[in-house]
Amino acid sequence: MKDNTTNWHSGSGRDNDDKLKRGGAQPAAAAPRRLLTVTEACEVLRISSWTLYRLIWARQLNTIKIGRRRLIPAVAVDEMLKRLAAEGETL
Repeated sequence: MKDNTTNWHSGSGRDNDDKLKRGGAQPAAAAPRRLLTVTEACEVLRISSWTLYRLIWARQLNTIKIGRRRLIPAVAVDEMLKRLAAEGETL
């Protein structure tokens, strides 16, 4: 008897596995994060969200908004740390 159920997704998981083996597609975890959420940036910097928002308000940390979400480019975190290290400042 033939199975008449329909798949709710396109393609099978096997297609994705084959692409990974051939080097075509990369898993999402392998890609470096280019944009960080506020929570992720706090974890990276090991600071509270209040301190992170103070840095944003003081324009020491560049951010972008997409819709209602405020995201921090990973490059902006690196630039801020380099600038603070060069100036010998603390947060």
